[in-house]
Amino acid sequence: MPDFSLFKPNQIIKLPGEYNLSRVPVKLEHSKSLFIISPPIGYDEKAFLIKIAEALNCSAESDCQFIEVRKDQYCPFENLAQTDAHLFLLFGLLPSALNLQISLKKYQVISMADKKLLFADIPAEISNSKNLKMQLWNQLKNLKKS
Repeated sequence: MPDFSLFKPNQIIKLPGEYNLSRVPVKLEHSKSLFIISPPIGYDEKAFLIKIAEALNCSAESDCQFIEVRKDQYCPFENLAQTDAHLFLLFGLLPSALNLQISLKKYQVISMADKKLLFADIPAEISNSKNLKMQLWNQLKNLKKS
């Protein structure tokens, strides 16, 4: 009986997570006025984002769509641009996550296709840093005025 060998010498194996999985688009509610987009977050971070929505006079339930983008999903700006929303707050994501090839600083509002985007750090980092909170709240005040 031959010896059983699970792997042959110099055999390349792919580990789970190394496969190119087809990515699925994020489902969007086109009638919302504010989109808050982040990687998956916990309860405390979600509560923090709800406070941000309320600071902009938006109801978390009726005016806002919270989107948690997983690694197997994508959320291109082209899809966001087709919604009724005019403001997109993006936490812990790079412009490339929206299929945008732009360089920018976090905590600066940019306008694209009649939409305003604000990129910021993940909610946990912001809630633990007085400096990051100030940067975010200053931009939110400016957004509220406009």
